[in-house]
Amino acid sequence: GIVTAVKPGTYPNFYLTQPGLDSWGGIYVYDTSVEPELGDEITLTATVGEYGSGTQLTDVSTFTTVSSGNPITPITVTLEDLGGYECNLSGESYESMLIKVNNVTVDEVNEFGDWVISDGSGQVALVDDYLYDGEGGVLPDPPIGSFSITGIINSYYDYKIEPRFAVDICTVDCGSVQCGAEL
Repeated sequence: GIVTAVKPGTYPNFYLTQPGLDSWGGIYVYDTSVEPELGDEITLTATVGEYGSGTQLTDVSTFTTVSSGNPITPITVTLEDLGGYECNLSGESYESMLIKVNNVTVDEVNEFGDWVISDGSGQVALVDDYLYDGEGGVLPDPPIGSFSITGIINSYYDYKIEPRFAVDICTVDCGSVQCGAEL
């Protein structure tokens, strides 16, 4: 798969997406012995398991970088496609994949600092700072008005969109080249 996100800091776990799939193509790799870069195409052998409600790979035994600098393009979805933030089959199909949602607004910031966003479909989603590599690793103040957000779908008991960088949060739909693309 292609490396679409790398957790900053001392635990360099990462996410892979299998090219050409619009769903069911993401996986989380929790193994600090492997340190790929964004855009690397890699192959690996590891143990498959579940943690929380998400599938993950651990204990990597073989790892090969096939190529580097591959494009990283998010899949555009709606919050209705995700089916809200509680565990569901629709949301699970995007688990660990890089997605983009357009024309969302922040309804509130909950007690954990997660943004609760909506897009007019009747569904809401949570935005979390787990992967965010911005100032202090904490999400900035939420945008006012409509914006687009790109991030990995994390499924630890509920689904959260995890932006990686400041460019993953756009106040206008600026397209995948500028918004949510590899830096």
